[in-house]
Amino acid sequence: MTLAMTPGWWQYSRAQAAKLEADQDAAGAWAGMREAVREQLKAKGFKPSPEEAKPLD
Repeated sequence: MTLAMTPGWWQYSRAQAAKLEADQDAAGAWAGMREAVREQLKAKGFKPSPEEAKPLD
């Protein structure tokens, strides 16, 4: 979560979280991770910069 709050790392953090959630070999171990991190970031009042908040490709 700290990495996601670091300027310049938002997109990377989002992509890594999506990759982990989609990992078939993990048998769902990472399911819900993005939502859990999203809730923690929201509780801290974090918002990424506008250029980093663009949708993932």
